[in-house]
Amino acid sequence: MNAPVLLFVLKTLLKLLHPFVPFVTEVVWSNLLESKLLIGESWPKYSSKLVFPKDEKEMEVVKTLITTIRSIRAENKIEPAQKIRATIYGGKWTSLINEMKETVSVLARLESLEVKEKGEKLPRSIWKFFNDINVYLPIEGLFDIGKETERLKKKIAETEQKMKGLIGRLENPGFLSRAPKDVVVKEKELFLDLESELKNLQ
Repeated sequence: MNAPVLLFVLKTLLKLLHPFVPFVTEVVWSNLLESKLLIGESWPKYSSKLVFPKDEKEMEVVKTLITTIRSIRAENKIEPAQKIRATIYGGKWTSLINEMKETVSVLARLESLEVKEKGEKLPRSIWKFFNDINVYLPIEGLFDIGKETERLKKKIAETEQKMKGLIGRLENPGFLSRAPKDVVVKEKELFLDLESELKNLQ
């Protein structure tokens, strides 16, 4: 992002924030060496020329990619300071991810990042998939595999037990006839969520 764009964004934000923090925004505005006071500026107007749907979609993909890697770290209790390796099969987003490779590496705290359009499923790796993108994090050196396997087995058993209880209620004619419709809907939604969680755990 170049300087004129950053300046335009800053000025627009100051105008929008001015009614809420007038003194702070006025001081920041004066530091931009503007001749007029901020209070005398007109309110920002919507312009279709400043709408970039393609760029917005691409940045959403990059943001989701970084969030996905961070989520994997959190789920597996990988230390925030620990640098990790990643391999990404980007599909139709390969070119974009290569362009944003440095940004992704820094924000996701990656030691190395390999980007390919497609490839074979990588063994002994944590795998996540979204929007035609496959994310693989090799597990070697990240955590105790034996302990992690036991943790997942326990979580799978707990999830299966919850699903069993829900099936019992949802297949019970008495429950279906007496329970409010919104309760039945929530139970069905919970079952679908648990089903999806079980697949991820497995």
